Amino acid sequence: MKTHYKISQFFVPAALLLIWITGLTSCKKDKDNYPAMPAITIEGDSTVSLKPGDAIVVTVKFDAPGPDTRLLINKNSGPYRSIRLDENAVSYTFNEDMVSETAAEGDSITYEFVLTNGANQKKSSTVSFTANVEVYPTITIGSETLYNVTIPEDGILTSGAITLAPKRKYYISSSIEFSETTKFSAGTGTEIYLNSAATNKINLTFDAGSQVNINGTATEPVVITSDKTLLGTGAAAGDWGVFNIKGDGNGSNSGSVNHLRLEYGGSRAFRLQDVGNGTQVDYVQVYKSLEEAIMVTNGDVNMSHLITTDCQGAGYRLGDAYAGKIQFAIALTTIYTAELDEFTVRETASPVIANLSIIGPGETVNNTSGMRLRAASAAKIYNAIVAFYPRRGVRLNDDVVITDLNGPTVFAYSYVFKVPKDPFRDDRTGGTNPFAGTYSGGVGSNPFFNNITFSSTGVRSYEEIDGIAVGDYTPTATKASAFNPAILNSFFKEAAFVGAIESPDKDWTVGWVRNPDGTIRTAN
Repeated sequence: MKTHYKISQFFVPAALLLIWITGLTSCKKDKDNYPAMPAITIEGDSTVSLKPGDAIVVTVKFDAPGPDTRLLINKNSGPYRSIRLDENAVSYTFNEDMVSETAAEGDSITYEFVLTNGANQKKSSTVSFTANVEVYPTITIGSETLYNVTIPEDGILTSGAITLAPKRKYYISSSIEFSETTKFSAGTGTEIYLNSAATNKINLTFDAGSQVNINGTATEPVVITSDKTLLGTGAAAGDWGVFNIKGDGNGSNSGSVNHLRLEYGGSRAFRLQDVGNGTQVDYVQVYKSLEEAIMVTNGDVNMSHLITTDCQGAGYRLGDAYAGKIQFAIALTTIYTAELDEFTVRETASPVIANLSIIGPGETVNNTSGMRLRAASAAKIYNAIVAFYPRRGVRLNDDVVITDLNGPTVFAYSYVFKVPKDPFRDDRTGGTNPFAGTYSGGVGSNPFFNNITFSSTGVRSYEEIDGIAVGDYTPTATKASAFNPAILNSFFKEAAFVGAIESPDKDWTVGWVRNPDGTIRTAN
């Protein structure tokens, strides 16, 4: 009995162990009986364009998934549906959703599909399907298909927003005025073509209280241009009117403009009125416009990285009581268009400007001029270049007051050259332009530290900058300046060099600015 008891004592645990091992083996076999990782694909295109109210229909295909399989669906990264599939199913058509009637241009809806077997023990890879929202109908201009922006009643948007999606091309047939509280947005790479045949030249006007959001990049700017660039009928200055932002005065915020190229606009193509320094304006080109390319009156908006190219009626006009700051600005003219000044500060404007390049069409063209400071203005300008004009590099008029580096009007640490007649002109009563320095008693004085030296007989000479030429605003190498504008105000960047471009390897116009010949600027 004793021996039998010991055998029984051994046998019971052994039996339990055998049962446990058998169970494990059985479970392993059951698990191994699940199908291999199922493949899943989208039938047809994985990205489609739909309009508000359209049904969303997508078919997913997969291997026969086996028993107890679910199709899990996420919508915009969140859980949306869990659907039990027949074990022999090879596809599923999802048609349970639609684009919201309130969806905006450029909105997108993304669905993710994944298969799970059993208690989530095996999953397929995830496949995605995206529906992009198109609000506008299409129109063909030349050989291009564009989205035809709906013009609001009477051309006035009284509420809501007009949004133009990134990397899409749009057509605007007539002027639009954006009332207070409305918004306009254009994303990276958006191209906007304006109807050159409109009865009245097209203006895009943004009233005080509206918001503008232009979000281009150095490789994909937002472009507003003439539809003639698509029609092949010769786009020209004046094909459309103005891009006009009206603000609420000093300190106000009208939005942001980043990497915008305006082509073939009319008089004052980029027009800012009473725009405040809460507004960001950075990287703007005006290309081949009529009259002034950039006109700013009143307000105190700060701006940087501006360029005007072959505009027929001057590059810049800063007037009325404008009191903002500007850094890194270029005015480039390669052709004679009229007897005018390329850069003018007038009325009571008091801008502070650093790193400015004004490059003219050459010393032998007709009587176009460089910079003019007039009326009762009080501009402070540092680290500038004015070059390649037949006359009047820097001209003073009217009631402009100049004392010294701390006075109301300053033009200092700057270069004026290749201006054979009156490089520093003074039309004030009895005035002699002090920015050119003085020579008396055999001694020359240059209190504004400009590029002037005197011979032993008092003849002035003007140091030049290598690389600066007609049609070229990039120096061969950095031309250092003793003045760093960063000391002026927190708006100004470190830039102890002369001109808007420091050197060829630091050319901020590369990739998005159009050259006078129409090509996009590339690195030297």
